[in-house]
Amino acid sequence: MTRRATGKSAETRRSAASKKTRSRTVVSSRVSSCGSSLSHRREPPADTESPPDDSWLAWFCGRPGNEVFLVVDLAFIQDPFNLVDLADSVPRFGEALGVITGKKPTPHRLADTSLSASAEKLYGLVHRRFTLSERGLYLIYQKWKNRTYGECRRVFCPHQPLLPTGSTDTPSALHDTPSALHLYCPRCMDVYRPSHARHRAVDGTFFPPSLPHLFFMVYPRYRPELPQEEHVPRIFGFEIHPSAVPYQQRIADRKDRRKAKRESPDRISTDGKNPKMGIPK
Repeated sequence: MTRRATGKSAETRRSAASKKTRSRTVVSSRVSSCGSSLSHRREPPADTESPPDDSWLAWFCGRPGNEVFLVVDLAFIQDPFNLVDLADSVPRFGEALGVITGKKPTPHRLADTSLSASAEKLYGLVHRRFTLSERGLYLIYQKWKNRTYGECRRVFCPHQPLLPTGSTDTPSALHDTPSALHLYCPRCMDVYRPSHARHRAVDGTFFPPSLPHLFFMVYPRYRPELPQEEHVPRIFGFEIHPSAVPYQQRIADRKDRRKAKRESPDRISTDGKNPKMGIPK
């Protein structure tokens, strides 16, 4: 009886150990599969129907200079949640909403400049919110891949595509003057003015400052490496010491003060003679 009991207990221990091993294998395989899925590129959201060619959205985004804008989904615009607090910032809000969700404007409608301006402002503020959505970030990725926003002009960021960004988190609808659109380079982590004049007229507050950084949180595999080189100023091959710049500025300021002192009409020499005429006053 004792031997049989001992044999059964050994078998029980072996079966328990095998179960533990199988469970660990299943858990590790699930963890590895989860890690591999995270390492792969994020799947793009489902495509939505593009607006018809005779719509206001297609007309506005097809104008020269407006290629920097995304075509916001009509369902996103019509969702009341996405329009919260915008009615107080946009004059003639209801009419402007009807314009951007309607057909291409007629010449008679374009003659109403105040309504056209309100419609463009409303679309820009909705566009600002749309860029931070999953669908909006994917459309930003498509434009970034096609280099719609240009490339970095820095020598050590060769052919690095740029991302749009604004300079303030406060919509310009609350201010008298709009802010400028900036372009962010993820390699040197600096911002630049658009190279095309037609893009400099775009209000930068329609692109939130968080956009580039959230973009690389969603698509981390596309973040470039930091530049390994930087410009080193040299004269005849010798590197210029950093203290040379403030020293040169001090010399220039000293020369300017001496020149201003010599050219001063009220300056009198110590011997009572006018330094310009060389004779006593």
